[in-house]
Amino acid sequence: NAGRATEHLDRTTKNLTACLQVLGGFFGIRQLVEYADTWTLIGARIGLVTDTLDDQRAAQQRVYEIALTTRNSLAATATLYTRLALNADQLGRTHNELLDVVEAVNAAMLTSGATGVEAAQSMRQLAQALGSGKVQGDEFRTMMEAMPAVARAVADEMGIAMGKMNLSMSE
Repeated sequence: NAGRATEHLDRTTKNLTACLQVLGGFFGIRQLVEYADTWTLIGARIGLVTDTLDDQRAAQQRVYEIALTTRNSLAATATLYTRLALNADQLGRTHNELLDVVEAVNAAMLTSGATGVEAAQSMRQLAQALGSGKVQGDEFRTMMEAMPAVARAVADEMGIAMGKMNLSMSE
């Protein structure tokens, strides 16, 4: 009877292992499809702000590298870049300079100790502020909490103290 129980346990273990392998494969494929969809969406958005296919490929590759090296969300990094790039003419900056800004923001996010979710939310808030041309109170608070180095750089650029900037943004 002990031999039969061992055989039954072996069969059950093999069946369970096979099921888990199939499920693992399914979830792996689903994750790959999600990544492919995200990559395609990012390519389309970057295509809207670049002039040539070569520029699009170069920008998309650089956005990917920035997200990878700064351990930040690819989607959030791409969103920040495209929002900046939509205003490239008014900002008087090249796409490479804008990518440098994106890299600096991502690096500041990395050093701030923000979690992945906090970083993505803060970058989304920053992108929204850049898209609208002004920073709302809630956007500012989110950025201050997760990106203090970026907020400090903004205050320095504006030539005002952080406390004064906090006060003016809350009004």
